[in-house]
Amino acid sequence: MTLYVFALIKSGGLELALNPNAGVTLSDGRSPPGDRLTAHTLPLCEWNARLDRALLGSRLVESLHKGWNEVLPYARILDPDLKPSTTPDEEQARNESLLETLAKLQSEIPEVDKSLVELASVLNSSMPPSLKEVLARYRGLTTAASYQEFDAAVRESYADKDAFAVAHMQYDKARKVRDRAFQVSQLVDYLSRACAVAEDIEFDRTALLSMLGFESMLHDPSLIGAREQTFALWKTRYVHAYRKAHRAHHEAVADLAAKLESLRPKARALTRMNGIVELGPPLAATATIAADLKALDAALWVCPDGAEAAVAGKDALCPRCQWSPDTKLPAEALSRLTALVSQGLADRFQRFKDAAIAAILKKVAAETKKPGLDDLLDIIQVADADRLAGVLNDDLVAFLRQTLYDENLVDEQLSLAPILQHIGAIDETRVEEAVSTLAQLLTKAIKDAKAKHGPSKHVRVFLTLDTPLAGIPATGLGPQAGDLP
Repeated sequence: MTLYVFALIKSGGLELALNPNAGVTLSDGRSPPGDRLTAHTLPLCEWNARLDRALLGSRLVESLHKGWNEVLPYARILDPDLKPSTTPDEEQARNESLLETLAKLQSEIPEVDKSLVELASVLNSSMPPSLKEVLARYRGLTTAASYQEFDAAVRESYADKDAFAVAHMQYDKARKVRDRAFQVSQLVDYLSRACAVAEDIEFDRTALLSMLGFESMLHDPSLIGAREQTFALWKTRYVHAYRKAHRAHHEAVADLAAKLESLRPKARALTRMNGIVELGPPLAATATIAADLKALDAALWVCPDGAEAAVAGKDALCPRCQWSPDTKLPAEALSRLTALVSQGLADRFQRFKDAAIAAILKKVAAETKKPGLDDLLDIIQVADADRLAGVLNDDLVAFLRQTLYDENLVDEQLSLAPILQHIGAIDETRVEEAVSTLAQLLTKAIKDAKAKHGPSKHVRVFLTLDTPLAGIPATGLGPQAGDLP
């Protein structure tokens, strides 16, 4: 009879309510849940006297737990391959399969959530509340430890199997979007950074961006494939147009760079000539020639990928130069520099042609035979700026500066005696007054000397004891001439 009862329990659908006073335990040391033997706990029983006592007064009752086949319609929504069971052993195997499905789902949900949040940010959108709710409910379902707990949780969250199927369909679509999120993000990034190389291509770019809606992709993930095909066709046109415009721009840059290269010797020669301050101050506009030349060198850099920009991959702009149609050629700056160099050289040539300067240079050229000086005089005579850079080096510039400085230097002798007489006796209360008077007399004497020799002359003053200072009367104050050694 006992074997017969156990066989009925093992076949499923029935449980044996035991005598609670017998204190029966299972092989793992625990009491049977609810003092009932089920198809799952029966293999854990030890058939002994205690079990015999527990059977006294026991009753066969209908199982309180739903069988696997009752839960199967809900479980198949998560895994269509799940099958019904005919025995408790098969039921246990199906339970393990469901728990594996729930474990995969549990590890998958955070990835789906994170990827969709990031994609929504890229698309300037946000997660729909309905999807947030589905993800929250699914997190609860995945914590079930058995198919019975899963059944209780899913029936609490959803009114029926159809409602659960609708929710799972929404989750499945979200999962499909997650699988393509990286590709969609790259596609959007390329479109966002692409530039307007042609009007029709730009129109199609903005239209394609507007079609990449986050909620529309969640509603129908198959749209992603269609949008990718449209993007591939657009990108082919864009790459061709970008490379063509990029190549034309850098060909124009190369032409301007060649013009700058021909201007460079003249600009450097002008910089050296401006350094000869003994000729007088250079034109104010030419003071920044060296800096302007350096700036143009940077602006006229020719991209190594000028012939074929690398925009067929992930970069929408040339990764080397970041060219876009907004990039302007520095043609105006080059024209301005060319005009300034021409104007500055003309001014410096005219300074060299000054009669006094020319006479000095001819005289020095005849006396010293300085290398390059004769060639420089010929160049100055015909204002040949092209030859100037090859002749005017730093050594010749230093020589010219020294020569012009020496030729413009005038020595004047001022008698010290009349100055001392004018100051008179000095005590401790007149020190500052005496120094001020001395400074005024020396300043007046130098101004008078420059007025006599011309403003271009450099005047040096030597104080002596025997030459009266014009305009200063000799008084009897102070020491007389000859008193000082």
